[in-house]
Amino acid sequence: MNLYKCFVERFCPIVDPRSGARSNVSHDRSCIGKLEGWTSILLNLLLGGLKLVFGIISGSLALVADAFHSLSDCATSIVVVVGFTIAGRQPDKQHPFGHGRVEAITTLVISVLLLFAGVEMLRSTVTRFNQPPSVILTPLVIGVVVLSIVLKELLAHFGRWLGRLIDSDALEADAWHHHSDALSSLLVLAAMIMSHFGIRFVDPFMGGVVAIMIGWMAVNILRRAVNTLVGVKPDPQFLEEMLQIIRDHGEVVGVHDIIVNSYGERNIVSFHVEVNRRVTLLESHDIAEQLIFVLQDKMGFTPTIHVDPVDLEDPLILELRKFLNQRLEKLIIPFACHDVRLNDKASSQELSFDLTLPPEICEKEETAAILDSLKEEILDHYTDIKEVRIQVTGFFI
Repeated sequence: MNLYKCFVERFCPIVDPRSGARSNVSHDRSCIGKLEGWTSILLNLLLGGLKLVFGIISGSLALVADAFHSLSDCATSIVVVVGFTIAGRQPDKQHPFGHGRVEAITTLVISVLLLFAGVEMLRSTVTRFNQPPSVILTPLVIGVVVLSIVLKELLAHFGRWLGRLIDSDALEADAWHHHSDALSSLLVLAAMIMSHFGIRFVDPFMGGVVAIMIGWMAVNILRRAVNTLVGVKPDPQFLEEMLQIIRDHGEVVGVHDIIVNSYGERNIVSFHVEVNRRVTLLESHDIAEQLIFVLQDKMGFTPTIHVDPVDLEDPLILELRKFLNQRLEKLIIPFACHDVRLNDKASSQELSFDLTLPPEICEKEETAAILDSLKEEILDHYTDIKEVRIQVTGFFI
């Protein structure tokens, strides 16, 4: 790990962007992604050249074929370099939130290439079952194949380490691609040795197992990339840290309607906070500004905050909140009930509140029937209330 760290710091100095002190936090995600890509390209060119030269010298067609396979692997790493170069661009007029999601597209492309590699290995396995290859076992060929396995596995380990350092699925996918190549070369070596002793069935069998494993991993990485592009809930740890900061503010009594849109490293966040209705407009603005400053400092994003006034003293409002929570707990789980308000009209009162439900049940007919039943129960229980308005949403956290 220390060797990796020294190598990375030589090209991409790792510093803490907030304090300026040296740490394990990268200030340039794009630089680290491109470093992994260029390192892979150079080593694949080196490996491809060595295999080609020694394959021609030794007359090994298998080694020559593997040389072109190593050279073709540069394509995946070129995708990494191009992807991280674009993802690292600054926001512009057409892309005000940056280009971070290009990294997810990069992951998508690499995972598809990885899936093709698994399918190709499986096809090769079937061919070996039907037509066991004849191989020439020489020290020179063995040496080159062993070197290929070692370098490819080091590349895989390096890519995985960098992927975890900057939390990048693209680098994890590229690491798996290197790992698949190392396993493929290992199977070639095993086939050579076993064929030398007349044992030929183990190689295609193990090749099939490895191909299925690579395909399974490719599908998982592909699914994560698609989810990132479509949009998923934020990381629970990120959400919990943000909520803890908000709740630690002495004037905040509640938080809801949280929206988090991720653009690579850039997060666009908005939420509602509840404060005592007796707090003035200027004080409410100050509360929002304080939260913005703390979240900028501790988590690195600038949120948009809406302040909701809540009545913490009116006995009827407090009773209504308790009544609603008790009824909703029996009817719909999970839920979030907030913005409970009584609006005075000419001769009656109107109760309104917001209800956040899981998106999958918002549009169900039975949900609408349950809410209608809840409205009737409220009107029967509180005779001064003549109208109930429920705002249902399913798009917030």
